[in-house]
Amino acid sequence: RLLSKSEFPPIEAALSAGAAPLLVQCLSFGSPDEQLLESAWCLTNIAAGKPEETKALLPALPLLIAHLGGLLKELSAGAEQCSWAIGNVAGEGEDLRNVLLSQGALPPLARMIFPDKGSTVRTAAWALSNLIKGPESKAAAQLVGVDGMVDAILRHLKRSDEEIAMEIAWIVVYLSALSDIATSMLLKGCILQLLVERLATSNSLHLLIPVLRSLGNFVSVDPKAMLTILIGGKNTEVHWCACKCLRSEHRVLKKVLRGMPDGEGSKLVEGEDGIDAMERFQFHENEELRVMANSLVDKYFGEDYGINE
Repeated sequence: RLLSKSEFPPIEAALSAGAAPLLVQCLSFGSPDEQLLESAWCLTNIAAGKPEETKALLPALPLLIAHLGGLLKELSAGAEQCSWAIGNVAGEGEDLRNVLLSQGALPPLARMIFPDKGSTVRTAAWALSNLIKGPESKAAAQLVGVDGMVDAILRHLKRSDEEIAMEIAWIVVYLSALSDIATSMLLKGCILQLLVERLATSNSLHLLIPVLRSLGNFVSVDPKAMLTILIGGKNTEVHWCACKCLRSEHRVLKKVLRGMPDGEGSKLVEGEDGIDAMERFQFHENEELRVMANSLVDKYFGEDYGINE
């Protein structure tokens, strides 16, 4: 409780007192479920400490990984807590991610997102995004090689609640940035339309950020496919969402501004009150946003805009 409830948890004191080996011992198979859960919880909080404190968990990693396995229908709270601890370790840097990968953390963690719902899915997806974030592409390629993984990603983007979809979208960000194989497989699965649907229906910037980043990664690989969605037919969802993001105060604005379309896209943006939103950012306190907004307004909505209509 001290490690989880305190604003400044006494991690250093706990490690100095020899807590880590005792907690690892409590993870042993055959331990009561409550003991396993509590020890994994303590290790999760230690892993959230300073980098040198996180490294104290290295002896615990094999058992944390081992408790991720088992039948999907029987995944326990202890397994979820172990995935949380692993996610914290993975978030500390490339060296620790490589240790986790070498010890086989990815496959069992990946299989934990196969169920349709639940906090375990969300936690495991978050841990996976930390584990594959690079800069090496090996983990991303390994992840899409897990049987059923691409289908699970697409299913969650289509059906899951926004919290799960957000974590899944971060997985897509790293897959599309690091692995050409993953990008190709996801595009074949019609992921662009699923991302656009999320843009059209969500008001959560926490979800919109990874969705927009994913779209940016995909358009750099396959601009023709993205162009079809951006300005083809009646698909105006992306423009509506981009303008919605422009009206908010967030760093995602930079990505929205960089992604403003050409040609017919200007008319669609105007129809969603995007011009007013951009003009507001011509006076934004952030200099980069001011420059980008000024440039886009001048380029797409300057003196000659609409003159031939």
